[in-house]
Amino acid sequence: MELGAGRTGGKIKGIFKVLGLMLVLLLVGISFTPIIIELYKPLQSLGMADLLLRLLLFGASMLVLFFAFFYIMSVFYFSSDIENYLYLPIKPGSIVLSKFFVVMFYEIITTFVLFYPSIVAFGYMDGQNFGFYIKALVAIILLPIVPLVIMAILCMRSEERRVGKE
Repeated sequence: MELGAGRTGGKIKGIFKVLGLMLVLLLVGISFTPIIIELYKPLQSLGMADLLLRLLLFGASMLVLFFAFFYIMSVFYFSSDIENYLYLPIKPGSIVLSKFFVVMFYEIITTFVLFYPSIVAFGYMDGQNFGFYIKALVAIILLPIVPLVIMAILCMRSEERRVGKE
């Protein structure tokens, strides 16, 4: 048996776990598509079809806000990698910013997988052109920033108070 054989197997197992989770999230996202199609018809007849798109983006923001708590707590407070980075010639602000970008990447992927299929269904039903899908992709990428910053501030304030009481 080779020395590195266990690590390779663990990496492959981890990749399959991530891919499996993404597949499940994609299936959940696709399952919202028939709901969007059915909601589009009555809203379009009332001239309020854009309300559906606004509700999708609001729902995505709320989901980001919910998941952000767990991602931020996991990446910032429960990871044990910070001790390894402190010895490197890197500013602490760069470490915090890089951890924030990791959380933001997780949120973008989650939001994309869950909500982009529904936005595509809305665009198809509304007869949108290719530019709509590009704008929707940019919106999905930029959407997590504000809820993530809000939750990061709240988490850091709560941890600051918790540590201050000890």
